[in-house]
Amino acid sequence: MRYSLEFKPRLNSDVVAAAMALVPQVVRSGEGDTLESLIQRISSAMFYDNNYVLPGGGQYGKKQKRVCLNDTDYSQPRRLSWSVVVKSILRDGEEVLIMYAYGKRNSRIRTELTATPMPPSIFELGVQCYLAVRHVLSIVCASAPPNHCQLLGYYGLFNSKIGRHKDDHELEELYKVLFREQTVDEAVRQSKGAMIPGADVLIYSSGPLPVLFTWCYPRKDAPYVKREKYVIHHYMQLDLPHGSVFVFKAIDDLHFFHEVYIDWRFAEPSQFRFAFVYRWLGSEQQCEFPVKSAPYASPPHPDPH
Repeated sequence: MRYSLEFKPRLNSDVVAAAMALVPQVVRSGEGDTLESLIQRISSAMFYDNNYVLPGGGQYGKKQKRVCLNDTDYSQPRRLSWSVVVKSILRDGEEVLIMYAYGKRNSRIRTELTATPMPPSIFELGVQCYLAVRHVLSIVCASAPPNHCQLLGYYGLFNSKIGRHKDDHELEELYKVLFREQTVDEAVRQSKGAMIPGADVLIYSSGPLPVLFTWCYPRKDAPYVKREKYVIHHYMQLDLPHGSVFVFKAIDDLHFFHEVYIDWRFAEPSQFRFAFVYRWLGSEQQCEFPVKSAPYASPPHPDPH
């Protein structure tokens, strides 16, 4: 049984348009694009974060030989992280911003954490989505709008996908539940440090490329196999259409691994999809970042702790 929910709310069209206007046309694929032309445009646009990934985009490449994701045709989604600004301070005579960072350093998809001040239009889109689904959010999320957004760019030409993973829980926590060492509620409130414990994830989808969100789980007779041997049932797949708002519940992150990939039954190589992934991050995820030139400032935001 899964608890995550999908909605198609009536959001303010001006708010949506203002957020989408921040995604430049140059990073939107279209008819006539080739792998080479799309790579060149994305690389030269300098819109996405410069994530340095393992060769081939996989987890087994040599870590000392990273390449910039934006210069490749790898299937990993291109990413841009926005955060509300907690405060500005002086460090060794230089101004730095305290912002929220999602993820960890030296992972398969990044060498450093990144954050850019969140534009008001991105914050407002998050508020619109938040108000539309607040009634189903966990307590820690329902108290305030999300303070972090990661834009994920999916492209048919790259066969974009996200591999099997958990966002904020460890498999060992689920085992503790199965062995009755802790309750489900206790396990859900655990965190491996990526988000506020017990927080859900809020995703707004935009673009024609059809993608599937898939939950993966072990067979009943083999609950302790490696995740590569987990199975997928079509009842545990969810289409995320254009304009949808998806609430990924923390309890599902505990119970399942998940992955995202293109639904090639209906997709065209020229299509794209942008996912605005909103999260609730706490003081443990605050980092210092050099001031970047940006034509916008982050709105004030309460700490959800």
